[in-house]
Amino acid sequence: MSIRDLLNRLTIIRKEPKVEREKQLAAADYVEEWEDTKNRLQYSMDMAQATLKSLFLVNGASLVSLLTFIGNGGTVIEPRAIFWSFIWFSCGLSSVLTSFITAYFSQVYYMQSSMADAWKSKAKIYDASSDGIDGQRPYKIGERWEYTAIAFVVLSLAFFILGSFVALDALT
Repeated sequence: MSIRDLLNRLTIIRKEPKVEREKQLAAADYVEEWEDTKNRLQYSMDMAQATLKSLFLVNGASLVSLLTFIGNGGTVIEPRAIFWSFIWFSCGLSSVLTSFITAYFSQVYYMQSSMADAWKSKAKIYDASSDGIDGQRPYKIGERWEYTAIAFVVLSLAFFILGSFVALDALT
């Protein structure tokens, strides 16, 4: 049960005037939207850290292991394939960084959308106009950034797989 539902039930029991009830509901909405804004900021940080750590680890470790294998010598390797596997793993690292940046922007816009919703609720509390406050536009922009981030994560994984197969070909 949300705070809004609880306040709605309490005001029906007390039979307060409709205007006061709407202000209380707006205050509850404001608190919920403000909490959502804070949570989105935390989500953005957690998501960015998890994405960077895992994908950097996968692509970076691949580069290091390939260098280690080459350094041990004794195995005939195909230099052109090694070159391309380094290129693919490097592209994977670049895609990780790009996905981190785009994920950050998506959360910034989602946070702006949540903040706009909180401001609308606050405007209701003080009987102010909220006509110029638009939470939908930043939300839609955030969605585009999010889809871009997801595309770069998938691209990074594809570069890792491609680099792995090319490296395998170079070593066999």
